[in-house]
Amino acid sequence: MRSPSTLFLSVSRQIPSGSRRQCVNTLASRFPQNARCSSSTSNLNSVTPHTTPVDPTPSSSRSSGSAAVSSESNNTTSSGLNDSIIEMLKQQRREERQNPGRNEYKIGAFTKAINLLSSLDYPVRTASQAIVLKGVGLGITRRIVNFLDERGQYGVGVSEANREEDEKMKVQLALEGVPGIGQAKARNLVEAGCKTVEDLQKPEFQRMLSSSQRIAALYEGHLRQSVSREESEAVLSFLQRNLPNNYSIELVGSYRREFPTSPSIEVLLHHPDHVHVPFPPVPPPSPTKYANTSPRTFFPGSLPVKSRESNKFYQDMVKGMETRGLIASTKTVGERRWQGIVRIPNENEERWHRVNGIRTQEGTYRMMMVHLAPQKSIGSALLALTGDSDFLRHLRLRAWRVGMYLDEYGLWRWNSRNGNSGEPDVPVAPEASDDRATLEEEEDTVERGHWKLMRTHTEEEILVELGLDWVPPERRNLAYLSDKSKSKK
Repeated sequence: MRSPSTLFLSVSRQIPSGSRRQCVNTLASRFPQNARCSSSTSNLNSVTPHTTPVDPTPSSSRSSGSAAVSSESNNTTSSGLNDSIIEMLKQQRREERQNPGRNEYKIGAFTKAINLLSSLDYPVRTASQAIVLKGVGLGITRRIVNFLDERGQYGVGVSEANREEDEKMKVQLALEGVPGIGQAKARNLVEAGCKTVEDLQKPEFQRMLSSSQRIAALYEGHLRQSVSREESEAVLSFLQRNLPNNYSIELVGSYRREFPTSPSIEVLLHHPDHVHVPFPPVPPPSPTKYANTSPRTFFPGSLPVKSRESNKFYQDMVKGMETRGLIASTKTVGERRWQGIVRIPNENEERWHRVNGIRTQEGTYRMMMVHLAPQKSIGSALLALTGDSDFLRHLRLRAWRVGMYLDEYGLWRWNSRNGNSGEPDVPVAPEASDDRATLEEEEDTVERGHWKLMRTHTEEEILVELGLDWVPPERRNLAYLSDKSKSKK
C-alpha cells in the first residue's frame, strides 16, 4: 500500500501550484487518515502535473450563502468543458423546482455547483477533482461521479500513477451513499480492501458492520430509489386490509405534502386503546433544544425483547406484517415507532408468494417508518410527521413566543405552582424578524410548575391557537414561509 502522503501527492499532480494548499486542506478534512502528510506545501507545489491541470476556483464562487448562488439564473459564462455535467445538474434542479414542496436549500446547492463548474477551465473527470470543489456537497459530488461513470467519461485523461488513490476516493464516496455508513466507517472499509458496495456482502466486511448497516447494505440498490406514490398507496392498502379494523392509518411525510416521490414510506397509526400522552420535559427546554427536532426523533424509546410479547403495537404491526410478507427486516423498534424494510406488495399476490419473495430477495423493497400516536395527539402528530422541517420550526418558535410548547404529542401551556395559568410562566422569546431567533439557557429562571395539555385535537385547532390560518400540507415549506414573510413587508 502506498504511503499516507501518496494521496495528496497524486491529487496535487492534477492541481496547479496556486491552489494546492487549499485543495490539500479540503482533502485532509475528507480523508484524515492521510492528513499527516510528511511532504511540505513547497514540495506539493513543486510536483509536475501529469494530466489536465485543475484551475483554482475563483473565491467569489466559493463564498457560502451568497445571494447569487441561490438565484434563478446563473451569472457565470460556461467554459464549455463541463457542459454535460452542468446540463445534468440543471435538469435535476428543474425537477426539484417542479416539486410541489420544493426544497429551496437543494435548489441553491445545485445552483452553486452549476456556477462553480461553469467557472472552471478544466474538465472534471475524477472523484478527486470533484471532491476538491469547495462548497459542493457530497450528494452532488456523488451525482457527478455516477454521471461520469454512466457516460464513460470517468478517469479520461488521468495517468495510471493517479488511478489507485482516485479509485479509493471513488469507493469511499460510494460507501458513504449506503444509509447508516458514515465517513469513518467507509474509510475503514476501504483501508480493509473493500472495493465496491457489493463487497459489503463478503464475510470479512459484514463483520465490520452493525446490524442496521448490514440491512442497509443488503437492500442498498432498492434504497437508492425514491418511493413512488403508487408504492406508498400499495403499502397503505395492504395495512388497511391486514391490520385489525380499530386501527386508523394515514400516510404522512412527503406523500402528504403531495410530492411525486418520497425518500421513504411514513405511516401514522392511532388506536382507541392507545391513550397515554407523555408530558414534556420540566423545566421546559429552550428553542435551541427542541425547535430543530427531526421527525426521526419523534416517539422515542426502544422496546426490550422481553416486553414484545405483551406489546400490542409490536404484535399487530411488526409480527403481524412479518408473517404476512410485508416486513422484510427490522432496523429499530420501540413502543410507538418501527423502522425497517418492507417488500412492496403486488395486487392479488398470495401470502406464500410474498413470504417466499422476501426469502429469495425477489421484488421491490423500500424503507418505511411507522409511528403510533395517542388518540389525543392525532392533530399534533399529523403536523409533526407531515413537515417540512422549516414549517415545524416556524410553529415551534411561534408557540414558544406565546408561552406554549408544541411537540408531537400536543400543544402545551405551562402552569406555575401558584396555579396561575393565564399569562405564560415560561420565558417568552422576544419578537424577531425571522424564525431563527434563539434564546440563551433559561433553566434558572423557570418557575416550578407543570404542563397542561390544551384541547387541540386537530391541526386546525393548533394553528388557530398559534394565531395562524389553515395551511394545506402541500404548502408547508420554506417557499411558503418566504412568500408569507414578503407579503408582510
